[in-house]
This record gives sequence, C-alpha cells and structure tokens, in this order.
Amino acid sequence: MTARVLLLATVVALAAAAPAHAACSSVRIPVTLAERDAPRATIAGTLCRPTRSPRAVQLLVHGSTYDRRYWAWPGHGGTYSYAGAMQRAGYATLAIDRLGSGTSTRPEAGLVSYANNIRAVDQTVDWLRRRLPRARVVLVGHSYGTLVSSAVAGGRRDIAALVATGATTTAGTATAGGIAPCLVDARTDPVTRALVPKGDGGAGYLTSRAGCRAGVFFDAAFADPVVIAEDEARKGTLTPAEVVGSPLSGGGRWPVGGVRAPVLVAVGDRDTLFCAPPAVCSSSAALEASERAGWRRTRVTGLVHPGSGHNLNLHRSAPAFFSAVACWLGARVPADGTRRRCSAPG
Repeated sequence: MTARVLLLATVVALAAAAPAHAACSSVRIPVTLAERDAPRATIAGTLCRPTRSPRAVQLLVHGSTYDRRYWAWPGHGGTYSYAGAMQRAGYATLAIDRLGSGTSTRPEAGLVSYANNIRAVDQTVDWLRRRLPRARVVLVGHSYGTLVSSAVAGGRRDIAALVATGATTTAGTATAGGIAPCLVDARTDPVTRALVPKGDGGAGYLTSRAGCRAGVFFDAAFADPVVIAEDEARKGTLTPAEVVGSPLSGGGRWPVGGVRAPVLVAVGDRDTLFCAPPAVCSSSAALEASERAGWRRTRVTGLVHPGSGHNLNLHRSAPAFFSAVACWLGARVPADGTRRRCSAPG
C-alpha cells in the first residue's frame, strides 16, 4: 500500500471516529511574569473539547505578528482551520494569544520578552493539566511559537509530543530574521495602532510594513489572494524584547537539546525564511537528517510540505498538511488512545 493511500486511510479512520462537533469556550489563564514589579497578566485562548473526554489536547502557539486566529482562520468553510481539523480528528485544542498579542495582556513592550513568553506558555501547560487531567499534552508551535514551544518542551517531562512548524534549527540568524526589513512602529499603521498599550514609549511594539507580508509569509502562486489580503488586515505586533536573548538575536543555540518527546519538524517547501541555506529542505528525508543533531535526545521526523510558503496553515495545501500532522500524531499520541499506523510522514 502506498504512503498516500495509508495517509488517506488514517485520516478517514480518524474522521469516522471523531465526534460530530466540539464545544468551544473562551478562557483566560492567569500567569506571572519574571519581573517582581510586573503587572498581573492573563493569557487569552479558545479551548475546544470533543463531546467525549479527550485523551489528548493540543496547545497551539502562534508566531510573531499573529494571534490565535492563525490556528482557526475564519471563513472559507474551515479550509484553513488547523484547530477544526484536529477537533474532527478527536483532539481537544487550546489556541492561545501569546503575551502581548491578541486579547492577552499587553504590558509595556520590554516585558513582552522571550523569557516571559516561555514562562507564560509553561504556566498555560500547568493550567491545561489541571483542567484536563486525563489528557496528554501536545505542544504545537508555528515560527516564533515553535521556538517558545521547544523551550517549554525541553524543560518538562510531561509533554507527549511536539509539532514544530515553520522553523528549522539549521536556519541562520540572517535567514530567520528575514522579516526585519519589513518592521515599522506599530503606532504608525492603522491596522495595529490601537493594539499598542497606552503609555508605551518609543517604538516598543512593531508590526510589518503595509504590503510586506505577502512576500515574506506566502508564496502567491499557492495561496488565495483573498487570504493574503485578510492576513494583512488582521496582522498583529511583536516587540524587540521577544528577539533579544533568543536564538534569533545572534546565532544562539535553539533550545531543543533537552526535548525528549517525539518531534515533527514541518516546513513549507517554499518557505523563504527557514528553507534558505543552511537549512536543508530539498526533501523530508534531508530535513530530518539535518535536524537530528539538534534534537539529540529524541526522535525527530522531518516534513517538507509541498505547495506552501512560511504560513503552512494559510496556503491552498493546508488541508493536506493538517492530514499529515493528524497522521503523525495518530501513530504517537492518538486522540482515542489507540495508535494507528502512519507512514506519511515518518
């Protein structure tokens, strides 16, 4: 049986076993920041649970200048909703707005740091384990969210799996910082002006310059121009403190050496941020081979998804990508506790 047929069979089986719908609710999770004088903070999210008690829950962590909508893109019949696809496969999901993003707390920009992002996601895992004590926790990140999720997974032993999308550990600082020329003061853009907290001095919150996102996050040949326009209209912010101290600021090592959970590293074959040299994205096997050195304590699976730029969830090939992730998870952290054979990917 071919890998394509096995993948299709797995997805059909997952869909058949899944509940018809999931109950979703908005949640707010209190977190503490590292600084003693930091204000109280909360992480906003959307928690969706299948009708039966979930055996696994995915914590979804978005990248820079995005919010939780990246995981459940509105409209289009759910075509671009990763969360919706995973709920149909029987998984609970919690899509969050990272610190300083969406409707989570937006403190002064210096507090929206790499360390505080890690701290907030780590506390969110604790909250999830209290809320769904019988469910195994899977961390799923995209781009900068992958960097944060990897650090959290490396510091814990209760993470069942890590899905690291839109990032490779072999990407150089210059490659990973490819969005830097696009960044402007968020107060100067009408889309993001209202997102900057009052009293934040200087260009603490940044956003992408109008029209820049299409060439950085998308391959226009494989994406709906309507989605690209929506992405521009829904853009968010980032802060310099998120980069300072992180591996993106000066060639530091990615925090993956301590990760023991199985890992799926997934990138689009047309990702210009993380698939330029020295990253190896010629094939899934090549990516997997190049990533092994970093993830030295666990087994890593590589997936180079065809027909996608950096934003894997927002290209026309997104449904096939979602199926590939569900297939991989079904063999390692199944939604119903019964492992299924999966040969695509890994």
